[in-house]
Amino acid sequence: METSDYIIVRRINCEVIDFIEKSDFSPDMEMSGLISYIREKYFCEMARLDGIIEKEMLSS
Repeated sequence: METSDYIIVRRINCEVIDFIEKSDFSPDMEMSGLISYIREKYFCEMARLDGIIEKEMLSS
């Protein structure tokens, strides 16, 4: 069974603001494009990506 990967979006103060399903993005999207998208979506210049985690880790 395939698990969905999520990208954690955090503000600079480490508050988690969202989880984004990695499959929502085209595989050829550049990392910089992804960061720009997130900053626009959350109106947050300080948004950062915390790396990619597996869905199972969200529930623990």
